[in-house]
Amino acid sequence: FLKDPATTEIYTQAFVGSVRCVQETGDGITVVRTVGFSHFDWHGFEPTKGHYVEEQFKLFDYVIKSAKDHGLYLLIMLENYWADFGGIDARLKWEGLKFGTHATRAKFYTHEGCKTGYKNYLKHMITRINTITKTAYINDTTIFGWELMNEPRFMDSGEDVSGITLRKWVDEMAGFIKSLDKNHLVSTGLEGHGLQYHYGGNEGNPFIYIHKSPYIDFSTGHLYPDEEWAKLSPNQAGKVVADWTHDSHSELQKPFILEEYNSRQKKNEYWKAMLQTIENLDCAGDNFWSYLSKQESKDLFDIYHGHPI
Repeated sequence: FLKDPATTEIYTQAFVGSVRCVQETGDGITVVRTVGFSHFDWHGFEPTKGHYVEEQFKLFDYVIKSAKDHGLYLLIMLENYWADFGGIDARLKWEGLKFGTHATRAKFYTHEGCKTGYKNYLKHMITRINTITKTAYINDTTIFGWELMNEPRFMDSGEDVSGITLRKWVDEMAGFIKSLDKNHLVSTGLEGHGLQYHYGGNEGNPFIYIHKSPYIDFSTGHLYPDEEWAKLSPNQAGKVVADWTHDSHSELQKPFILEEYNSRQKKNEYWKAMLQTIENLDCAGDNFWSYLSKQESKDLFDIYHGHPI
C-alpha cells in the first residue's frame, strides 16, 4: 500500500499536502492539529465497531513520518462530538442507541459499551508502532499531544452549568491515555463556550471545571466571533481570549491554546485583536481553522499560502 509514494500522496495530501507548503514557503506553522479517527467506509480507521483498518493506519504512519520530515508536530484528535467523520453518533449507533441530538449524544459519556469501544480505539492507536519509522507512537516526538474529542459537550441533559458527567468522563479517558503514554500531552478539545465569557451558552462543559482535570495538560478554546449566534466585535473577541487566558493561568495554572479561530468578515480586524491578546498575555499558541496549501474552495474559513489576510 505504501510502496507507491505517488498513490500514498494522493490521500495524505488531505493531512500533509499543506504541511509541505508550510515549511517550504515559510508560513511559520509548527504544530498542526489533525484527525486521527474516522468511522466512514472510505478511508475509515474504524468503519464498524472494533474493525480497525490496517491500511488506513499505515497511511497515518506516513502522515506522522511526513510531518517529522518537515519539522512539524501533530496534535491528534481521537473523536468528534459532531457527525463529521462519523463522530460519537457512530459509536452510539453501534450500541443500538439513539443519536444525532445533544440529548442523545449525552448517553455516550455514561454507556459502558460506548466507553469500552472508545478505550479500545485509544489503545489501538496510541500503542501502535509506526510501520515506516519503526518508532512506537508513545515514543515519537513528532506527536505533540492527544486530543480526547473535538468540542465535547454534555448539553440539554440537566448539567449545562455543572459539567459533572463530562468531567468524570474526561478524568477517566485522559487518565487512561496517561496510563498508556506518559510522554505526550493530553487535551480536551473544548470550545470554551459559556455565559460567563459572553460567548455562546452553558453546554455542560464549563471551561474551568473541565480543564481542572489532573490528567489534562493545557486548556483550549475555539473562537468564531462573527457567527450569527456570537455577534462579537473585534474588541470583544480579544476580551474572550483574555478571559480564557486569565482563567487558565490564574485558576488552572495551565497553558492556554486558542485551538481554533477564524472570522467570516473583517479578518484583519478580528485576527489582529485575537493575536495581539495572545502575544500580550503570553498564550502558549494558536491554531487557526483551517490551513490549505492553495485556494481550493470558497469556504471563508480556508486560509492558504498567499492568503490576503
